[in-house]
Amino acid sequence: MKLKVFDITEEGYELNLSEDIVLNEQYAQKIPVEAHLKLYRDGASVIITGYIDTETVLECSRCLETFNNGLRADVNIMYLPSKERGLMDERHKLSNEELNTGFYSEGLIDVSDLVSEQVSLNIPIKPLCSVECKGLCRMCGTDLNSEKCDCDEELTDRRWLKLKKIIDERKE
Repeated sequence: MKLKVFDITEEGYELNLSEDIVLNEQYAQKIPVEAHLKLYRDGASVIITGYIDTETVLECSRCLETFNNGLRADVNIMYLPSKERGLMDERHKLSNEELNTGFYSEGLIDVSDLVSEQVSLNIPIKPLCSVECKGLCRMCGTDLNSEKCDCDEELTDRRWLKLKKIIDERKE
């Protein structure tokens, strides 16, 4: 959904958006997203605040099981005309304010891109189905959340055996 910048008034207005977005083009996973945004214009800049609600299906990084993950992302972004992007030196360090800055061109802001970007940025890097997830056995691959395996838990990497021997000797 594209919005014309100069149709947004200084008083602003609310935008409630409900649409399916493609979260990951590689897997073509479509998810329903609810966005509740307030848009204000101050001269050529546009301020967008609000929040986005959705539920994603993720894979646990420990046990590899898929699970539903509720996600709520707060939005606080200022859009500037793309001609102002050239004023920033490519090598300078970005401030916190600049991290929440986007650019528009041809007088249009694509709200769908904003929503997709915010959802992607708020997905955990290491998703867990639960904090207590035990993961998979590193030897046999058994899901330790559902069953116990017979693997030796004391198995140590052979490269550490000499250090283990020194520690054991000091204990005696």
